[in-house]
Amino acid sequence: MDTHVLTIAKAEPTHTEEIRDVSIHITGAPPSWSYGSPEFFEESNEFYHREANNLARALKAALPCGTFDRLIVALLEMQASHLRVRR
Repeated sequence: MDTHVLTIAKAEPTHTEEIRDVSIHITGAPPSWSYGSPEFFEESNEFYHREANNLARALKAALPCGTFDRLIVALLEMQASHLRVRR
């Protein structure tokens, strides 16, 4: 299996806080739920919410502010077509 490694600069440490290196391994697949089952919406929502928040916290803690801010913009631009409202 081909692995994609991406190296990104981390934030500069402050006088009170050291910035730890972060490794993110994206592997496997989400759990499989029976679509439409009573548990599907609640369990899948909890799973994706937890995954997204863990990723966001790790990136926010490790990236320089400028990189993190531009990441948010890039993600929104990638999804902009899904967010458009027709008049």
